[in-house]
Amino acid sequence: MKKVFLLLLATIALSSCVTRSYYVETGSIDYSQYTKEGFFMTEASSVSFNYEPVASVYTIVYSGEDKEWAKKHKSKENPFPSNRRRASYSDGIDAIYKDAVSKGANGIVGLKYHTIYTKDGLLDHVYVEGMAIKKNKCFISPI
Repeated sequence: MKKVFLLLLATIALSSCVTRSYYVETGSIDYSQYTKEGFFMTEASSVSFNYEPVASVYTIVYSGEDKEWAKKHKSKENPFPSNRRRASYSDGIDAIYKDAVSKGANGIVGLKYHTIYTKDGLLDHVYVEGMAIKKNKCFISPI
């Protein structure tokens, strides 16, 4: 009985000592590919021009197995890429952009991002939302 207790105590002590190392992760989301096409994106909820609301748009990108993605990323340096594809903000932005354009919008305001992690600390999914808009053209009439 004493050996079982000591084994249980040792197991608990060793498993509770797992800690995460300190690190800093930074990144950015590049909107330039969309602005080059005349599409407006902002995280701000108000803008200084007139617009018509088109739709509330959102997308959810889940991490998971993607064999086609792995085939595309196979290379000499990485002959066996993982089939697991991590959800990303860029994938979410691209999907929400395509959805907004399909609805006739030329912009998104109030862009927001949310990430959900599993209990193990792995990224489960990225949720992106905003309001698709159509910017009004302003004409200045001569006096």
